Amino acid sequence: MSELVTYLVLPLARRDDGVIVEDNQGAVECASAEAAVRLAEAMAHTPGYVAAMAFARTGRSAPGQYGPAAVVKSAAFWCPERQAWVN
Repeated sequence: MSELVTYLVLPLARRDDGVIVEDNQGAVECASAEAAVRLAEAMAHTPGYVAAMAFARTGRSAPGQYGPAAVVKSAAFWCPERQAWVN
């Protein structure tokens, strides 16, 4: 089997207690690294999310045979309390 690269975006949300967690729907698969970066930036500015991370995984197409994830881009969000962009 050949190596396969999968690009994903993981949106992050803030729970009621303030802890930042991954979205309940999980990661979203994208067609390319560029598409993953664009989606991460858009999701980081979507109401309900506070940030998003685009990452890639390389491995074999059989389930569970992927190596560690490599971050492509972490999208920042505007923090009203700090009046600054947070990465």
